[in-house]
Amino acid sequence: MTGELRILLVDDEQIVRDTLGDYLTDCGYRVCTAEDGMAASSILQAVTFDLVLADVRMPGLDGLALLEQLRTHDQDTPVVMMTGHGDAQMDSEAELRGASGFLLKPVRLVDLDDLIRRLIGEGEKR
Repeated sequence: MTGELRILLVDDEQIVRDTLGDYLTDCGYRVCTAEDGMAASSILQAVTFDLVLADVRMPGLDGLALLEQLRTHDQDTPVVMMTGHGDAQMDSEAELRGASGFLLKPVRLVDLDDLIRRLIGEGEKR
C-alpha cells in the first residue's frame, strides 16, 4: 500500500506544491511539503522519507545544495530533481551530486509515476 510511503516535496512555487502534492496524496502517498531548501533541511533532520522531490532553482538553499547536504548523512533516500530550466549539464551535475532522477517541469504525471515506481517500488516499505 502506497499510504505508508512518505514523500517530501520541495518547491518555491505554491502552485507546484499544491498540484503535485494533491496528486501524490490522491495516489495514496503521505506527502509533506517545503517552500525552500532551508525548510526542507529542517524537516529532514526530524523526519525520514522514502523519496524527496526537489526543485533545482529556489532562493536561498537551492535544490542541488539541499541534495549535497542530504547526501552527507543519507546516501540511500532517492532524491529526484525537478526544473523548468533543465539541460544535459544540469542533469549531469545533479547526478554527480547523488540525484536518483531528474524531471523537467511542467512535470508529466506519467513520468512522475514511472520514476516513483522505479525508485521506491509499488507498495514497498523502505
